[in-house]
Order: sequence, then C-alpha cells, then structure tokens
Amino acid sequence: MADYYTEESDYEIEEKINRAKKKKKRKKRRIRFLVFLIIIIAIAVPSVLYPYNYVKGKTLEAKERIKNLDGTRESFESVSVIRFRQAVKAKSYTEMEDLYSDYAILVDADSCKIIAGKNYDEQFAPASMTKVMSLVVVAENMKDFKQTYTFSPDELQYLIVKMNASMAGYLYNETATAEDLLYGMILPSGADAATALATMTCGSQEEFVDKMNETAKRIGMKNTHFANPTGLSDSDNYSTPEDIARLMQYAMHNELCEKVLTTYTYTTAATNRHPDGITFTSGALSRMEGANPANTKVIAGKTGMTFVARYCLVTMGIKNGRHYIAVNGKAFRSSECDADQKRIYEVYAK
Repeated sequence: MADYYTEESDYEIEEKINRAKKKKKRKKRRIRFLVFLIIIIAIAVPSVLYPYNYVKGKTLEAKERIKNLDGTRESFESVSVIRFRQAVKAKSYTEMEDLYSDYAILVDADSCKIIAGKNYDEQFAPASMTKVMSLVVVAENMKDFKQTYTFSPDELQYLIVKMNASMAGYLYNETATAEDLLYGMILPSGADAATALATMTCGSQEEFVDKMNETAKRIGMKNTHFANPTGLSDSDNYSTPEDIARLMQYAMHNELCEKVLTTYTYTTAATNRHPDGITFTSGALSRMEGANPANTKVIAGKTGMTFVARYCLVTMGIKNGRHYIAVNGKAFRSSECDADQKRIYEVYAK
C-alpha cells in the first residue's frame, strides 16, 4: 500500500501561529495582573498593620508628639541646659523594689543625683544601648554626613545569619548616606547601619571601638568597656546602669545626638534599592508611648536586647518640669522591661 504524506496548508499554519500568539498575550496579561496585585498588597498591608512606619517623607520628633498627643506643648528647649557631672547618690536615695529587671537606676539629670536604683553600679551586658556611644562617636568625629556607604552581600549575610542581629532593612548593593544611617542605627536599632557608620567614621571596626573606649574614659564611664559598635553579645562589651545613664546624659548635650534620640519616625532619602526611602520608627519611644507612665513625657530613648542581656532600655523623661534618666536591664520580656520603666517614673521620679 502506498504511503501518503499530506502537508498542512498555509492557512492551517497561519492559524496555529495566531493561536500561539494569542496564548502568549493572555499569559503576559495574567503575569502583569499578578505583579500589579502583589505591588498593591505590598503597599496596602504594611500601611494597615504598621501605620507609623509609612509616614512618607516625615520626621516626627518626641517634642512634636507631646503636642500631638494631648493638644498642649510642654516646654521642650534643648536639654543641653541640664548639668553634666558625675552623679552622686541622693540623701533620699531609695532602693528599687518589685522590678522584673535585675538592674536599674533613676538619675535626676538636672541635679545629677541618683534618686533610686537596683544593682546600679554592677556590670551588665548593655546590648544595643551600646549604640548610644556609637552615635556619640560618629557625631563627634564624622566630617561629612552626606557621604555614602554601599552594603555588600557578605556583611549583611553575616549580621543576619551568623549574628541574628536587628537590622534597619538595607539590602545588598544598597547605597545610603551617613545622615540616614544615624537614624537607621538608633530608631530600629540597625546593626547594619552601626557597622557601616563605624567603617565610614574610622576606617575599620577596630579603630572605631578604640574611639568608643577613649570616649567612655573621657566622659567618666568608669566601669564600661566596648567590644563592638552594635552591642552584640561579647564578654568584653559591658557597662553599668550608672554608666549608661551618664552616657545618655552626655549624648543629649550633643545637638545631633539629641535630634536622633528624640525622633519618633524618620523616612530616608530614596536609594537605588528603596525608591521611596525606608521609614524607621523609634523602638524606645513607641514602646514607652504604649507603657504611658503617668505625668511623664518620655522624650528620648534606646532599646537593647540580646540572649545574654535580655531586655534593657534607657530613656530620658520630663516629669514636673525636671529631666530624668531611667535605665533598666535584664528583664525577661519586653513587656516586663516596659512595665519597669513605667514604675520607675511613676513611683520614684517626683
């Protein structure tokens, strides 16, 4: 039997090509729709869950939040008017009781008196409260805050995977200014921002740490030693509540440090990886807003947490016209840490 071979007509071939083109167009439309849907969800969901983190292009400081919260404006001139000298124990000093934290201190920053405390002169791990010293060193030694830094994949991977560090949210190959990194270091406690600033300021982490310890000695932190700019666990990174209170008092005398520490939310400039910038919210101020200590306006602060240090916090608050610095450390939970700060201001600050 003869074999028959039948070729497709030109019409049939053209029809197949047209069907393939239409199928490809439908696939492209579906992909574009899915991408559009993902973008809408990415924008909408965080703004609902975390409204403070999406105040684009706005820097909101604690002093302005005082006005916004209760409709009045408590006097908030620069706290550089407070004294800076070694605090001494007040005659009316009170030993703190009923705290979850193992360590605590309350200092009247106007009179430089230690009002109350709990193991306040004993060494403990300060965790990310260390970054207050990093802020001081950068503020006092960096010459150009418009200079930029580009993050490498290796350094970010090390901090995230190896060290499990808290991060500001910068991505690999992202370029940021030193000014923006200051807020990324303090508000969300970004280790990425801290290590970048250390390198930018002194050329290396080691030289920056040397500068931290020189500054600690100069300002009278007698029982403190720093091992890194982040506060990540290290046996050579230690301080006392008394020294951390002194550091906070010193930092608030520097105009740039005061501005960063009192900022509630901040949006960076656009970057090559974040075209709308990154918005940071102060962990310390947002937590103390939730704790809401009676008759007290908490105007500045820095959180800390590692497995060794547990939860710790340093803040400055105004009560009855006086400036106070409260420090507490080694609380098992963040809620307990915040409850202790609330109690310190309500019970011991007069």
